[in-house]
Amino acid sequence: MIKIELLGGARRSFPDGPPAIDGSGITLGDVLDRLAGAVPAGAPELDYNTMLVALNGADSSALRDAIVHDNDTVSIIPIVHGGRGVAKNVTVIGLDKGVAADAAFLDTVRSEFPSMAIQIVRQKFVLGERHAKRIADVSQAAARRGCLLSQRLETDILMRFAGTSQISVAIETAGMKRGEGAVLVAVGPKARADALKKRIGGRIVRNGRNANAGFLQHSFRITARHLGAVASPHPLEDILVERAIVLV
Repeated sequence: MIKIELLGGARRSFPDGPPAIDGSGITLGDVLDRLAGAVPAGAPELDYNTMLVALNGADSSALRDAIVHDNDTVSIIPIVHGGRGVAKNVTVIGLDKGVAADAAFLDTVRSEFPSMAIQIVRQKFVLGERHAKRIADVSQAAARRGCLLSQRLETDILMRFAGTSQISVAIETAGMKRGEGAVLVAVGPKARADALKKRIGGRIVRNGRNANAGFLQHSFRITARHLGAVASPHPLEDILVERAIVLV
């Protein structure tokens, strides 16, 4: 039996729960077609152009020919259209190229602020303050549910920026790089956040037009069609956050 997981507004298409889909070796496209055809009369249709589809937690929206087996989980996730505030206990500080943002620097800052979870992310992987705070909020929600991608909150944050469930891949892709700008993301009390800002001396990251958008679109294979399907002022950000949510 294939497990169907409906998240958020997708549940409205099946008020009594998703149908059972029996089959092994069928394609993901077959599963999606069966789901669409099983929506009860009067319920909202499933519009896959405005939803992410994950197979066992990995984004598979463009892989309709992927083979699905018994006990696999197909998740349907409507893309978030804003409406939620960002985490208030998250501080985002931009580090210029001149700052020696290496492992020793990170270890020192963490030792000075033990009550905070602190991570440094490659600047190219951050759209802005709101994006960074939303990713950190996803990690905090995972911690509350007991389903972090790793044993440490700060590592989970880096993995969700990188869009991977592999720690080594996250470090290699989204981890700080010598000679590149970086962004420090800290989760913790405001009083300590203020002290951290003074200690780092960096600039607060703001939202706005971002040169990293093209890089992130290419890195995460987000097409113009994907962006056009999102009725939101921040479509790229929403898609990145949704993909961070479905990581397992």
